[in-house]
Amino acid sequence: MERALTLESPAKINLFLEVLERRSDGYHEIDTLFQTVSLSDTLEVEVAPGRPGIEVAADDPSLPRDEENLAGRAARALLDEAGRPDVGVRVRIAKRIPVGAGLGGGSGDAATVLVALARLLDLGWGAGRLEEIGARVGSDVPFLVRGGSARGRGRGERLTRLPPLEAAPILLAKPPVSVSTRWAYDNLRTGLTPRKPFPKIAAADASLRVSELVGSMWNAFVEPVADVHPSVREVLGAMLGRGALAASLTGTGPTVFGIFADESTLGDAERDLRSKSFWSARVVPTGERPLRS
Repeated sequence: MERALTLESPAKINLFLEVLERRSDGYHEIDTLFQTVSLSDTLEVEVAPGRPGIEVAADDPSLPRDEENLAGRAARALLDEAGRPDVGVRVRIAKRIPVGAGLGGGSGDAATVLVALARLLDLGWGAGRLEEIGARVGSDVPFLVRGGSARGRGRGERLTRLPPLEAAPILLAKPPVSVSTRWAYDNLRTGLTPRKPFPKIAAADASLRVSELVGSMWNAFVEPVADVHPSVREVLGAMLGRGALAASLTGTGPTVFGIFADESTLGDAERDLRSKSFWSARVVPTGERPLRS
Protein backbone atom coordinates (compact mmCIF):
# COMPACT_ATOMS: atom_id res chain seq x y z
CA MET A 1 0.00 0.00 0.00
CA GLU A 2 1.26 3.46 -0.89
CA ARG A 3 1.93 5.68 2.10
CA ALA A 4 1.95 9.13 0.44
CA LEU A 5 0.62 10.99 -2.60
CA THR A 6 1.25 14.45 -4.02
CA LEU A 7 -1.73 15.88 -5.90
CA GLU A 8 -2.68 19.21 -7.45
CA SER A 9 -5.83 20.87 -6.09
CA PRO A 10 -7.38 23.18 -8.71
CA ALA A 11 -9.21 26.46 -8.21
CA LYS A 12 -12.72 27.00 -9.54
CA ILE A 13 -14.65 29.87 -11.05
CA ASN A 14 -18.42 30.34 -11.33
CA LEU A 15 -19.41 31.09 -14.92
CA PHE A 16 -22.97 31.57 -13.70
CA LEU A 17 -24.28 32.04 -10.15
CA GLU A 18 -27.87 32.79 -9.25
CA VAL A 19 -29.11 32.80 -5.66
CA LEU A 20 -32.63 31.60 -5.01
CA GLU A 21 -34.66 31.29 -1.81
CA ARG A 22 -33.29 30.89 1.70
CA ARG A 23 -33.64 27.34 3.01
CA SER A 24 -34.90 26.21 6.39
CA ASP A 25 -31.33 25.19 7.34
CA GLY A 26 -30.10 28.77 6.87
CA TYR A 27 -28.39 28.16 3.52
CA HIS A 28 -29.64 29.50 0.19
CA GLU A 29 -30.61 27.50 -2.86
CA ILE A 30 -28.25 28.34 -5.71
CA ASP A 31 -27.95 27.53 -9.40
CA THR A 32 -24.37 27.73 -10.62
CA LEU A 33 -22.06 26.72 -13.44
CA PHE A 34 -18.76 25.55 -11.96
CA GLN A 35 -15.50 25.36 -13.90
CA THR A 36 -12.05 24.38 -12.65
CA VAL A 37 -9.00 26.27 -13.89
CA SER A 38 -5.26 25.61 -13.96
CA LEU A 39 -4.31 27.60 -10.83
CA SER A 40 -3.78 25.06 -8.04
CA ASP A 41 -2.46 24.29 -4.60
CA THR A 42 -0.17 21.28 -4.16
CA LEU A 43 -0.98 18.79 -1.40
CA GLU A 44 1.21 16.08 0.06
CA VAL A 45 -1.00 13.54 1.85
CA GLU A 46 0.52 10.74 3.93
CA VAL A 47 -1.16 7.96 5.86
CA ALA A 48 0.35 6.39 8.96
CA PRO A 49 -1.47 3.19 10.01
CA GLY A 50 -1.23 2.63 13.74
CA ARG A 51 -0.44 6.27 14.47
CA PRO A 52 -3.84 8.00 14.86
CA GLY A 53 -4.18 11.75 14.57
CA ILE A 54 -4.63 14.33 11.84
CA GLU A 55 -2.01 16.97 11.12
CA VAL A 56 -2.51 19.70 8.52
CA ALA A 57 -0.03 22.48 7.89
CA ALA A 58 0.49 24.98 5.09
CA ASP A 59 3.24 27.30 3.94
CA ASP A 60 0.80 30.15 4.66
CA PRO A 61 0.92 30.56 8.46
CA SER A 62 -2.42 32.39 8.50
CA LEU A 63 -4.30 29.20 7.60
CA PRO A 64 -5.94 27.04 10.29
CA ARG A 65 -4.09 23.88 11.20
CA ASP A 66 -5.12 20.28 11.76
CA GLU A 67 -8.88 19.68 12.05
CA GLU A 68 -9.66 23.39 12.11
CA ASN A 69 -8.63 23.37 8.44
CA LEU A 70 -11.18 22.10 5.90
CA ALA A 71 -8.60 19.58 4.71
CA GLY A 72 -8.36 18.18 8.22
CA ARG A 73 -12.14 18.05 8.56
CA ALA A 74 -12.30 16.15 5.27
CA ALA A 75 -9.72 13.65 6.50
CA ARG A 76 -11.70 13.08 9.69
CA ALA A 77 -14.96 12.64 7.76
CA LEU A 78 -13.43 10.04 5.45
CA LEU A 79 -11.74 8.06 8.22
CA ASP A 80 -15.03 7.99 10.14
CA GLU A 81 -16.90 6.79 7.04
CA ALA A 82 -14.27 4.11 6.38
CA GLY A 83 -14.18 2.98 10.00
CA ARG A 84 -10.42 3.54 10.21
CA PRO A 85 -9.73 5.29 13.53
CA ASP A 86 -6.34 3.55 13.57
CA VAL A 87 -4.99 5.59 10.65
CA GLY A 88 -3.08 8.83 11.04
CA VAL A 89 -3.07 11.47 8.30
CA ARG A 90 -0.44 14.13 7.58
CA VAL A 91 -1.23 16.88 5.05
CA ARG A 92 1.13 19.57 3.79
CA ILE A 93 -0.33 22.34 1.62
CA ALA A 94 1.67 24.55 -0.73
CA LYS A 95 -0.71 27.47 -1.31
CA ARG A 96 -0.95 29.26 -4.63
CA ILE A 97 -4.70 29.93 -4.61
CA PRO A 98 -5.35 33.15 -2.65
CA VAL A 99 -7.22 32.68 0.60
CA GLY A 100 -10.79 34.00 0.81
CA ALA A 101 -10.85 34.89 -2.87
CA GLY A 102 -13.96 33.06 -4.09
CA LEU A 103 -11.75 30.54 -5.91
CA GLY A 104 -12.56 27.52 -3.75
CA GLY A 105 -9.03 27.00 -2.45
CA GLY A 106 -9.99 25.58 0.94
CA SER A 107 -12.80 23.48 -0.49
CA GLY A 108 -10.51 22.15 -3.19
CA ASP A 109 -7.90 21.17 -0.61
CA ALA A 110 -10.59 19.26 1.29
CA ALA A 111 -11.73 17.50 -1.89
CA THR A 112 -8.15 16.59 -2.77
CA VAL A 113 -7.63 15.03 0.66
CA LEU A 114 -10.72 12.85 0.08
CA VAL A 115 -9.38 11.69 -3.29
CA ALA A 116 -5.89 11.05 -1.92
CA LEU A 117 -7.07 9.08 1.12
CA ALA A 118 -9.46 6.96 -0.96
CA ARG A 119 -6.47 5.96 -3.10
CA LEU A 120 -4.02 5.49 -0.25
CA LEU A 121 -6.41 3.33 1.77
CA ASP A 122 -7.46 1.42 -1.37
CA LEU A 123 -11.13 1.97 -0.56
CA GLY A 124 -12.38 1.54 -4.13
CA TRP A 125 -14.98 4.27 -3.65
CA GLY A 126 -16.39 6.09 -6.64
CA ALA A 127 -17.00 9.80 -7.10
CA GLY A 128 -20.54 9.64 -5.73
CA ARG A 129 -19.49 8.42 -2.31
CA LEU A 130 -16.65 10.93 -2.04
CA GLU A 131 -19.02 13.72 -3.06
CA GLU A 132 -21.49 12.67 -0.34
CA ILE A 133 -18.74 12.87 2.28
CA GLY A 134 -17.55 16.19 0.83
CA ALA A 135 -21.03 17.70 1.18
CA ARG A 136 -20.71 17.32 4.96
CA VAL A 137 -17.52 19.38 4.87
CA GLY A 138 -18.46 22.27 2.56
CA SER A 139 -20.84 23.21 -0.23
CA ASP A 140 -18.19 23.45 -2.98
CA VAL A 141 -16.30 20.31 -1.93
CA PRO A 142 -18.42 17.79 -3.91
CA PHE A 143 -17.79 19.58 -7.21
CA LEU A 144 -14.06 19.83 -6.56
CA VAL A 145 -13.74 16.09 -6.01
CA ARG A 146 -13.73 15.76 -9.81
CA GLY A 147 -13.67 19.33 -11.11
CA GLY A 148 -14.18 20.00 -14.80
CA SER A 149 -17.52 21.57 -15.72
CA ALA A 150 -20.77 21.00 -13.84
CA ARG A 151 -24.06 22.58 -12.89
CA GLY A 152 -24.51 22.84 -9.13
CA ARG A 153 -27.88 23.15 -7.42
CA GLY A 154 -29.11 22.89 -3.85
CA ARG A 155 -26.21 24.33 -1.81
CA GLY A 156 -24.04 23.52 -4.84
CA GLU A 157 -23.70 19.84 -3.94
CA ARG A 158 -26.34 18.53 -6.40
CA LEU A 159 -24.24 18.15 -9.52
CA THR A 160 -24.97 17.61 -13.20
CA ARG A 161 -21.84 16.93 -15.22
CA LEU A 162 -21.45 19.05 -18.37
CA PRO A 163 -19.18 19.04 -21.42
CA PRO A 164 -15.76 20.66 -20.87
CA LEU A 165 -15.30 24.37 -21.49
CA GLU A 166 -13.35 24.95 -24.69
CA ALA A 167 -9.78 26.14 -24.37
CA ALA A 168 -9.76 29.87 -23.69
CA PRO A 169 -7.32 32.24 -21.98
CA ILE A 170 -8.71 33.43 -18.65
CA LEU A 171 -7.35 36.15 -16.41
CA LEU A 172 -7.95 36.18 -12.68
CA ALA A 173 -7.50 39.41 -10.72
CA LYS A 174 -8.07 40.07 -7.04
CA PRO A 175 -8.23 43.58 -5.56
CA PRO A 176 -6.79 44.00 -2.05
CA VAL A 177 -10.13 43.64 -0.24
CA SER A 178 -11.96 40.79 1.47
CA VAL A 179 -15.61 39.80 1.24
CA SER A 180 -17.36 37.81 3.95
CA THR A 181 -19.53 35.08 2.44
CA ARG A 182 -22.10 35.56 5.19
CA TRP A 183 -22.20 39.33 4.56
CA ALA A 184 -22.62 38.77 0.82
CA TYR A 185 -25.63 36.50 1.30
CA ASP A 186 -27.16 38.71 3.97
CA ASN A 187 -26.98 41.73 1.65
CA LEU A 188 -28.57 40.13 -1.40
CA ARG A 189 -31.99 41.46 -2.34
CA THR A 190 -33.15 38.22 -3.92
CA GLY A 191 -36.85 39.01 -3.74
CA LEU A 192 -36.61 42.30 -5.65
CA THR A 193 -34.84 41.22 -8.83
CA PRO A 194 -35.94 38.79 -11.55
CA ARG A 195 -34.12 35.49 -11.60
CA LYS A 196 -31.66 34.86 -14.40
CA PRO A 197 -32.12 31.61 -16.35
CA PHE A 198 -29.33 29.06 -16.38
CA PRO A 199 -27.46 29.01 -19.72
CA LYS A 200 -28.84 26.66 -22.34
CA ILE A 201 -26.36 23.82 -22.58
CA ALA A 202 -26.82 20.52 -24.38
CA ALA A 203 -25.21 17.62 -22.55
CA ALA A 204 -24.37 16.04 -25.91
CA ASP A 205 -22.20 19.00 -26.98
CA ALA A 206 -18.51 18.19 -27.37
CA SER A 207 -17.60 21.32 -25.42
CA LEU A 208 -19.05 24.44 -23.83
CA ARG A 209 -18.39 27.20 -26.34
CA VAL A 210 -17.39 30.56 -24.90
CA SER A 211 -19.23 32.42 -27.66
CA GLU A 212 -22.49 30.77 -26.59
CA LEU A 213 -21.93 31.44 -22.88
CA VAL A 214 -20.88 35.08 -23.02
CA GLY A 215 -24.36 36.52 -23.05
CA SER A 216 -25.53 34.21 -20.27
CA MET A 217 -22.78 34.78 -17.71
CA TRP A 218 -24.14 36.17 -14.47
CA ASN A 219 -23.28 36.46 -10.80
CA ALA A 220 -25.91 37.74 -8.37
CA PHE A 221 -23.20 39.14 -6.06
CA VAL A 222 -21.61 41.57 -8.54
CA GLU A 223 -23.70 44.62 -7.69
CA PRO A 224 -23.84 44.32 -3.87
CA VAL A 225 -20.11 43.54 -3.66
CA ALA A 226 -19.03 46.21 -6.16
CA ASP A 227 -21.20 48.83 -4.45
CA VAL A 228 -19.24 48.33 -1.22
CA HIS A 229 -15.84 47.63 -2.86
CA PRO A 230 -15.33 49.98 -5.83
CA SER A 231 -12.06 48.21 -6.68
CA VAL A 232 -14.11 45.20 -7.79
CA ARG A 233 -15.94 47.40 -10.29
CA GLU A 234 -12.58 48.83 -11.32
CA VAL A 235 -11.28 45.34 -12.16
CA LEU A 236 -14.43 44.47 -14.09
CA GLY A 237 -14.14 47.71 -16.05
CA ALA A 238 -10.45 47.18 -16.78
CA MET A 239 -11.02 43.72 -18.17
CA LEU A 240 -13.99 44.67 -20.32
CA GLY A 241 -12.27 47.87 -21.42
CA ARG A 242 -9.23 45.87 -22.52
CA GLY A 243 -11.24 43.49 -24.66
CA ALA A 244 -12.51 40.67 -22.42
CA LEU A 245 -15.34 38.75 -24.04
CA ALA A 246 -16.94 38.57 -20.60
CA ALA A 247 -15.95 39.34 -17.01
CA SER A 248 -17.61 38.51 -13.71
CA LEU A 249 -17.05 37.65 -10.06
CA THR A 250 -16.32 34.13 -8.96
CA GLY A 251 -18.24 33.01 -5.88
CA THR A 252 -18.87 35.97 -3.60
CA GLY A 253 -15.58 37.50 -4.72
CA PRO A 254 -13.58 39.56 -4.53
CA THR A 255 -11.73 37.79 -7.39
CA VAL A 256 -12.85 38.73 -10.89
CA PHE A 257 -12.26 36.55 -13.94
CA GLY A 258 -12.18 37.65 -17.56
CA ILE A 259 -12.35 35.40 -20.62
CA PHE A 260 -10.40 36.63 -23.63
CA ALA A 261 -10.18 35.77 -27.31
CA ASP A 262 -6.38 35.55 -27.29
CA GLU A 263 -3.30 35.86 -25.07
CA SER A 264 -2.29 39.23 -26.53
CA THR A 265 -5.52 40.93 -25.50
CA LEU A 266 -5.34 39.26 -22.11
CA GLY A 267 -1.78 40.56 -21.69
CA ASP A 268 -2.93 44.14 -22.15
CA ALA A 269 -5.49 43.74 -19.35
CA GLU A 270 -2.99 41.98 -17.11
CA ARG A 271 -0.43 44.78 -17.45
CA ASP A 272 -3.10 47.36 -16.69
CA LEU A 273 -4.19 45.56 -13.52
CA ARG A 274 -0.66 44.85 -12.32
CA SER A 275 0.17 48.54 -12.68
CA LYS A 276 -2.52 49.05 -10.02
CA SER A 277 -0.86 46.39 -7.80
CA PHE A 278 -3.74 43.92 -8.11
CA TRP A 279 -2.89 40.22 -7.81
CA SER A 280 -3.45 38.40 -11.10
CA ALA A 281 -2.91 35.03 -12.72
CA ARG A 282 -3.31 33.61 -16.22
CA VAL A 283 -5.21 30.32 -16.29
CA VAL A 284 -7.00 27.97 -18.68
CA PRO A 285 -9.98 25.68 -18.07
CA THR A 286 -9.23 22.16 -16.82
CA GLY A 287 -11.15 18.93 -17.21
CA GLU A 288 -12.18 16.33 -14.66
CA ARG A 289 -9.41 14.67 -12.72
CA PRO A 290 -9.14 10.89 -12.50
CA LEU A 291 -10.12 9.53 -9.12
CA ARG A 292 -7.76 6.56 -9.40
CA SER A 293 -4.09 6.55 -10.39
